[in-house]
Amino acid sequence: MEEVILNLMAHSGEAKSYAMEAINASKNNRFEKSEYLLQKANEELAYAQLSQSTLMQNEKNDSSLKISLLSVQAQDQLMTSMFLIDVAKELISLYLKIN
Repeated sequence: MEEVILNLMAHSGEAKSYAMEAINASKNNRFEKSEYLLQKANEELAYAQLSQSTLMQNEKNDSSLKISLLSVQAQDQLMTSMFLIDVAKELISLYLKIN
């Protein structure tokens, strides 16, 4: 269970990093690179969501599982990454319009 949680955190963190890199690339008028980085962020997000699905299935199948602080942190990191990817898309769109 901890391995799944750590995978969720790792992929969420990677997604967040790629999204920030995409924003910075678009800030520097490197729009092709920003699109590539945004694609990488979405790929990492998909891996994170697979881990999240595994956690949900495990919880569904075993009602004795307890919610840990680590799993709460992992969920928070996933939601933050999802939000940042959405913001990155908007910022990239704005930088494109400005240029």
